[in-house]
Amino acid sequence: MTPKMEKDLSGGFPHRARAASLALRLGEGEGEGLRKERPGVWKNALEELKKFPKVLPQIYDAPRPQGARIQAAARAKGLEKPGK
Repeated sequence: MTPKMEKDLSGGFPHRARAASLALRLGEGEGEGLRKERPGVWKNALEELKKFPKVLPQIYDAPRPQGARIQAAARAKGLEKPGK
């Protein structure tokens, strides 16, 4: 995790949302990452991310091959693709 992500996770809205988006894209929210190391912070960051309807489509529009992994991680965290 980058120092900027670490700082954003400890920050307020919208910084936590940005950190959650980056963590999903980088795979930092899974396994031994944020989910286990800082579960409360990770959960709060995901809740903040849900408040940004313009960011979630970017996650679901990510190109393959990484897009599939990112989208699966987002769905597993309850982040559904917003309707148009």
